[in-house]
Amino acid sequence: MSAHPLDSIDGVELSFEPGLRELHSQDIYARAAVPVAAVARPRSVEALQALVARAASTGTALAPRGGGMSYTRGYVADRPDLVVVDLRALDAIERVDAGNHVAVVQPGVTWAQLRAQLAPLRLRARFWGPLSGLQATVGGGISQNAAFWGTGRYGTAADAVLGLEVVTGGGARLASGALGGAAAT
Repeated sequence: MSAHPLDSIDGVELSFEPGLRELHSQDIYARAAVPVAAVARPRSVEALQALVARAASTGTALAPRGGGMSYTRGYVADRPDLVVVDLRALDAIERVDAGNHVAVVQPGVTWAQLRAQLAPLRLRARFWGPLSGLQATVGGGISQNAAFWGTGRYGTAADAVLGLEVVTGGGARLASGALGGAAAT
């Protein structure tokens, strides 16, 4: 078997294990007719950047996935060569500024992790998670503008966001909103 275009990227675990591919080919609502080609799990933002840059240069299709709790078919494969990017290893709560009521988290942080971190400070997130459960990730909820716990009073997941740092389709980092003053890398 020839090497996959995304093989050998530092900090990225690339799996072709059939059970993992099958699991990552479905959400709560739907299952793909054909399993995804592989599952990539970056261990750092820099590894994610390298993965996305390599995928762009080789024409490899990627779909991001958080906790797998979606019911919108957002990462259910519609093509057999799709590689799912499992973002759950990017799970650091980078900073909590209790005085300004701001938390900076990576996309793989679950709503349960964030809640546990804020509870001793007698704080909670303005939006505190979708109906799909405790394993749902902050990045996944924001990417789909989740609505449920807290929405009626405080708005959707995206309404609680002050800024985002994203990895573009070419692999560069771009900051927006309150983070917009940060330099792109």
